[in-house]
Parts: sequence; C-alpha cells; structure tokens
Amino acid sequence: MKVLFVSSGNSGKIDPIASSQTQMLMSAGIDVDNFLIIGKGFKGYMQNIPKLKSHLKNNKYDIVHAHYSLTAFVASLAGAKPLVVSLMGSDVHNTKLNNLIIKLFNLLFWKEVIVKSNEMKVKIGLKNAHVIANGVNLDQFKFIDKQQARVQLGWNSDKIHLFFPANTKRYEKNYPLIASALEMFNDHNIEIHKLDNGIDSEMMNLHYQASDIVLLSSLWEGSPNVIKEALACNKIIVSTDVGDVNERFGNLKGVFIAKHDTQDYFSQIKEAIEFLKANNSFEGRKSIIAQGLDGKSFAQKLIEIYITLKSKAQFS
Repeated sequence: MKVLFVSSGNSGKIDPIASSQTQMLMSAGIDVDNFLIIGKGFKGYMQNIPKLKSHLKNNKYDIVHAHYSLTAFVASLAGAKPLVVSLMGSDVHNTKLNNLIIKLFNLLFWKEVIVKSNEMKVKIGLKNAHVIANGVNLDQFKFIDKQQARVQLGWNSDKIHLFFPANTKRYEKNYPLIASALEMFNDHNIEIHKLDNGIDSEMMNLHYQASDIVLLSSLWEGSPNVIKEALACNKIIVSTDVGDVNERFGNLKGVFIAKHDTQDYFSQIKEAIEFLKANNSFEGRKSIIAQGLDGKSFAQKLIEIYITLKSKAQFS
C-alpha cells in the first residue's frame, strides 16, 4: 500500500507529527511519501493547490492523508482521493467559520476523519470521526541514564530540573502560568528548561531523560504528544486539565493535574517534587503500552482505516 502524507513544511522540514507517523507506518511495511505545503496563512496554503494536483496526477497513491484542517482544504481542492484527514487540537479551537468549513469539507470531500480525543469529537461535532490519539515511537523515546543525559546537556546534576517542552511564545501553551507559579518558590535548587527552538526527537529524548518533572500548562490541546513522550520516558508530569491528559492519565501516581490557577499549579509542582524525592520516577511507560499508545499499535489503527477505505474505493 502506498500512502501520501500532506502536511505543513514551513519549518523547512516535515511536520514532526507527520514525520513520526511516517516512521511508524514504514516500520509496519507501508510505503509513505510526504508532500509539504509551503506558505503562510490561508492564501499561502491555497497557492499549493496546482502543485499538489500535478503531484497527484504524476504519482499513484492508494490513500492520501492530510494533517490539520488547512492542509486538508488544500488536499481536497487538489482532488486528493480517497482522503483521510487528521484534525488536531488547534483545529477545533479555531474560529467558528473554520469549524463550519471543516464540516462542509467533511461532507463534500473527506472519506475518514481522525480526531485526537473524545473532547475534540464532541466539540467539532463530527459523529463518525475516529478517536485515535497520536502514538509514541518507543524506539525514539528510550532510556538514557539521567546523570549521563545531564552531562551531555551541561545541566547541574545536583538540582531539580523542570522541563517545559514547548515554545514559551505560543499563546495556547500558556507559559505565563508556569512562570508565575515558579515565582512562588524560594528554592535555588530548582531550574526550568524551556523549548523555544525546535529540536529533533533524539535531543527531545535527551531533555526528557535529563529532567525530573515535565510541565504542561496549555489552554487547549487534542491529545498532547509531549505528555505521552514524557510518560514513555517514565517522567513525572504536572499538567493542566487539557485534552485527554486527565481522562487517560489522571489516575496514575506521578501525574499531577492542575487548574488554570497560579496557586494550584504551584501546589501541584510542590506535590510533584515531594513525589520525586520519595520515588525518583514511576512506570509511565507501562501505561503507554497498556493503552495502545505505542507506535506499533497506533500504526495498526491507521492501517485498518486505510485497508477499509481502499476496499470501498475499489468497489465504488
């Protein structure tokens, strides 16, 4: 089976989610090509329609899979068939107009839609959407000795290291909540590490492994990849009740769910540090495997959709 992924290429490389899913599917024996959309805003994206249409004319694919709604609009108008669309958290937290366009394109062009959480499915109102959270490539996020990782990154081995795996300038990531909570600590042994520049999965794994606690403070998410990656590295989590974090992991010891409130976030970090001192880490990776959130299980879920859709296309 040959699949074309269509995703944003504005960073100069394949979208991280599409890249990770490409590797998962190829490991499962699926042939995957990537077509990158280059352009800013609605107009910039739409300028890619002729190029994608030409690519589809000159190449044969069993399935076209677009990631994010704006990319899916381009694929739809370029005549991509049969088209699978993955919507992410930002898609359903967009404007009312964007959500109306999503519903229209779903009706006219999209054969299957994937969302990342039940919350997303309810919010966007697509009753037939598949709820499939992104998987984690456990071969990429694997154990490295904490002290060895800290030496490689130049981190002080005697301090407690908190890691915020996102760009602090992104509004929806809500870093000011963490910043204000950390101001309440009077402890020079606590260090926060932020991710304002993109890094590859190998360096992400190194940062997770060197950290003690991973922080998320988002206003909205679908099914945040960084939480699953951190859990795959057996890291303690403090997160706002966002996306499917509480639903999937809220009952795990070592996962602390905070309100969008400075005092409460401070309290949850404090509890996480006490847990760290008593336990050092916990078996979050087992939960990832148990819930079928590993790369192999995720790839199989996509393949099942592809096979069903390909079969329907052959008889239509």
